[in-house]
Amino acid sequence: SLGRASMRQCTPFQERRAVWISSDEDWALDFPAGETLRGHAGGALCVPLLLGDRVTGVLGFIFPTPRPPAEADERVAESFAAQAALALERTRLRAQERAALADARRLAGELASSRARLEHLVRSSPAVIYCLDARPPFRLTFISENVRRIHGVTAAELLADPQPFGGRLHPDDVETVAADFRRLLRDGHTVSEYRLRRP
Repeated sequence: SLGRASMRQCTPFQERRAVWISSDEDWALDFPAGETLRGHAGGALCVPLLLGDRVTGVLGFIFPTPRPPAEADERVAESFAAQAALALERTRLRAQERAALADARRLAGELASSRARLEHLVRSSPAVIYCLDARPPFRLTFISENVRRIHGVTAAELLADPQPFGGRLHPDDVETVAADFRRLLRDGHTVSEYRLRRP
């Protein structure tokens, strides 16, 4: 029956064991559609490809004449199958690695392009963009390179200065900026206008 034939064909998968085809009855049960193969083979051995607890495939051995089941032959076939399973798994993992590397290169390229566009926008901006650490002593962590064009001091100089704005604020704006900064810490946002003196 179809159910019986299907079960017999799936034996290497389901039962994780070798299947011998060494007689007409075996061919009829295991390969009911294998008439073409039977014209060139007298026997066959199918061994599951085991990788840990998984069956990843079946390795088939075809013999020109009927061959009775032999434990020694089966052990050799299982050894070949184990090596084949490892080789196929390594091939799969290498393909995954190549795909991951290709994705990483693509993402790196997209990131570099995005960064270049952002840097161009920042350099072209009429405003200086900067970030301060939210914890005392509130060090400057980033400032756009266009600060040199606008304020006459380089970004590197400001980043190295523990008080980059303290000595550069216009004296009339010091108290206003201090009040705005306290409001920022209290409310999480503020708008502040102030003047910086050029060196």
